[in-house]
Amino acid sequence: MSKQNRHKNQQASATNDNAGQKENTNRHVYIEPGAKIDFVQDLRDKYDASQQDSTSHSQKILFWTKISAALLFIYAGLTFWQGYLTRESINNSSKHFQIDQRPYVWKLNYLPPKNIHIVANERMWINIHWVNYGKSPAVRTSVTGKIFVGPTAMQDADQWFTNLGVGPLVAQPSEEIIVVPGIPSDPDKPVGGYSTIMTDDILKQDDIDRMLHTSYSAAMVLRIQYYDMHGNRYWSDLCFSRYEVGSFPDCNRHNEIH
Repeated sequence: MSKQNRHKNQQASATNDNAGQKENTNRHVYIEPGAKIDFVQDLRDKYDASQQDSTSHSQKILFWTKISAALLFIYAGLTFWQGYLTRESINNSSKHFQIDQRPYVWKLNYLPPKNIHIVANERMWINIHWVNYGKSPAVRTSVTGKIFVGPTAMQDADQWFTNLGVGPLVAQPSEEIIVVPGIPSDPDKPVGGYSTIMTDDILKQDDIDRMLHTSYSAAMVLRIQYYDMHGNRYWSDLCFSRYEVGSFPDCNRHNEIH
């Protein structure tokens, strides 16, 4: 082959290669720096919108959950308060019923002269009759008491109640009786019971003279303990003195029903 023909073939081959490269170059898409593809941005926008909707929906659910919890808490509080008021009402009704129906044991205000014993060189004693002014029987009734004579009679009475305290009396079963409700129509014939209280020491003539001429020279104290049919414990504290005129008025303290 001649040099001329070889040169022509080379030119032709180069021409064909350049044509192929141009064709390949025309088939590629070149993206300039910073350019965005529309469908990718659309996907991102849809994703962001979906996330916003999801966040908004979650916030709404959280908000209404909090509202529901608050309403549930308020409802539970109102239910508890209503139950508390109901229990209080029942307890108050029960207490009022108990107060209305309970026994009330107190001394008979009438003190016959035959029930008082004041003799020199002997112990002073008094028979105290008591009556149930309540509506139900007083059961397991027991009594303790004492008479104090002298210038410190009232102070001795104060100390006696202090030492007694508020605890239950210890009584033998034979000393416990039942006191039915009822006010006697005849003071000389009481329907309740009675107890005898006395001095620890025998009376001297000086003690008797003081009582005959001085008020508050003697103090009679008494505690009556009793129960209702349900086992509730009650007690009545009594204190009365003696005027020089011979009457036995109540003390200005220690006359209480518990």
